[in-house]
Amino acid sequence: MPIRTCDICGDAIEAAPGKKARKRIHCGRTGYSRAVSCWAARGTRLHSAAYATMRNPSRLQSGKRDILFAATRDLVAACGVDGEPLVEYLRRANRVGLGMLLRSGSIDMQVLLHEALVHLPDVVPIDPPRAASIPDYLPEGLRDVLAEYRRTLEARYEMLTKKGHTRSNEYVYERMRIPIRLAKFLHERGVNRWDVMRDNDANEFLAANPRIKSYKLLHFFRFATGKMLRPDRRGRHHKMTSARFARREPPKALQPKTLEAFLASARERMTPAEYAFVWLVGGAGLRATVAHALSLDRITLAEDGRVLIRPHSAWVPTPSHVGNVLADYARLAPVAWPANDPDSVPAVRFLKPYLPRLNDLYSRCFAPYGANMIRNSGLLRAMYRGHNDRVVVHFVTGASMSGLARLEHLLPVDMHHRVDPALVRARNNKILASDE
Repeated sequence: MPIRTCDICGDAIEAAPGKKARKRIHCGRTGYSRAVSCWAARGTRLHSAAYATMRNPSRLQSGKRDILFAATRDLVAACGVDGEPLVEYLRRANRVGLGMLLRSGSIDMQVLLHEALVHLPDVVPIDPPRAASIPDYLPEGLRDVLAEYRRTLEARYEMLTKKGHTRSNEYVYERMRIPIRLAKFLHERGVNRWDVMRDNDANEFLAANPRIKSYKLLHFFRFATGKMLRPDRRGRHHKMTSARFARREPPKALQPKTLEAFLASARERMTPAEYAFVWLVGGAGLRATVAHALSLDRITLAEDGRVLIRPHSAWVPTPSHVGNVLADYARLAPVAWPANDPDSVPAVRFLKPYLPRLNDLYSRCFAPYGANMIRNSGLLRAMYRGHNDRVVVHFVTGASMSGLARLEHLLPVDMHHRVDPALVRARNNKILASDE
């Protein structure tokens, strides 16, 4: 029989006659024999968790998948049979690989690592930054400014993380994505330098890409023009005078009654896990990525039996029909829950195994409005219910101050100049000479 190499443990395995080669070969597939040193047959907790991580990896890009697989093999090689203790290995482990194991490893792997990291408060995992590649075919006049802008963003990302601020591992990529698309657009139109770009070029780019907001280009334009100490005034020159870049449209949001109808419809047609996810976005005002990654250390039970969640920096109660669903899924996780101290619970994402991919959820759960519009609607409903303090809403939901200020423009009154109703009643009583 043909001999293949297992992609998990690296040992030789036999394939059934006529078995076609696949991209990933391991003994868990039908038609292949189990290797002598198969991780699944070792019986240890570490080998079983590593086998589950390698056999069913998350849908990652090839670069991140390689980091995950390399970190898993390194962990098994160091802490396998007669290996060093897991805690000692984590002291010297690569922080990026450790972050991938905690983010995309199997549930058993996440629990195993979290239990060991409790004793290592100084070991902080790092998510691998997503690379922002600049196409080589772009002319130097466009490519050089993009490269310098990328170096500036990378330096800022490093400075912020060193000072204790939290930033997404896609911080640089997300801020480079739109300028790179604009550079490709300009290259196709024959523009090879930023200093000769006209307002009309930028406006046509925005018209061709209606989902891109104009304000997302302002920071790059300020950087690009600031680096051009002696721009060429001949020919086409970008003066940044277009009114389109100075105007920011108010956020789109549903009125509370429309949002209530949407949530009621979602409860009827979705699974319990999907409805809980949608409520976290539309009912609690969380970002979809935060709701999808809700972990066990962010949920607990109060003394009166209500389920509390801590999506950002404060604990808030949930409605019983949502809290019961969250509690049921939390109890299914391979960790003892609830605990007296929520911070001692491993940060296992207990909803993620019961939800589709996040990209699939966007079209499946939020159509026809979109996740951002549903989240804005949830925040707007909270304002209608009297939660008008921006600081409180920020600490509860994580919404930015500027975003909350823009949402306030959708309210029928100015929240910061509204008269206290008690003062109005006292004034009326004084005018009417009433003793009430």
